[in-house]
Amino acid sequence: AGIALGQGVGVSSDPYEFALTAAEINYYKAMKEFPEGEYAPGELACVGAGLGGGFANTKELHVMKYDEALAGKEKDEWKKAVTEEHERMLKHEVFETVPREQVPYGAKVLTSTWAMKKKANGTHPARLNARGYEQIDGEHYDEDAKFAPVVSDATIHIILILIVMAGWWAELLDVKGAFLHGVFEKGRKVYMEVPQGFEKYYPKNCVLLLLKTLYGTKQAAKAFSLKLFEALHVMGYTRSKS
Repeated sequence: AGIALGQGVGVSSDPYEFALTAAEINYYKAMKEFPEGEYAPGELACVGAGLGGGFANTKELHVMKYDEALAGKEKDEWKKAVTEEHERMLKHEVFETVPREQVPYGAKVLTSTWAMKKKANGTHPARLNARGYEQIDGEHYDEDAKFAPVVSDATIHIILILIVMAGWWAELLDVKGAFLHGVFEKGRKVYMEVPQGFEKYYPKNCVLLLLKTLYGTKQAAKAFSLKLFEALHVMGYTRSKS
């Protein structure tokens, strides 16, 4: 994620294309139907899209594994989400197939898991995660070189105060498939079994060689931060020493 700052109130020179979900449309419609004077302006803003999200209780918005999600009443939506996740993997060239017999003798082959959580706006995101705890130090990663730098709270507070004082506008940017941009260091080879839901796309006797630091891998955060710094540098940004 990143913050873009500009003087005054306005819109970015690069237009964003977006569309509201059905839940969000229902939410804003419900807001208009509230009798005037029954609530303070903005009082209900923290409710989110729950008024039109298609669920009765926030307990429904819990993280599910693959089998649980596909056994529920919204299995069709989750199947679509799995397909979209596979397409995202192909787009970012996250892995390539390798015949199992070509995997080096003794090499650890990781397994994976799914994190599926319906959002308050009615969408069904499904994220594939490698089981990073199965990685072997020295073979798949270096224990002392897996950490990503983080910004200090003080820096965030200062930026927010400057925005208010100077009348700037700010945009919060979300990098789609952030950890799918990172690459493994030192040419490390990390293999993974074909995930649940992907079996129909690949031959039975094969494994996946990871080409990108999939979510869940030990070095994913650091690998993404290096790509992010590289991109920001190209765009003319300078990293704060604080």
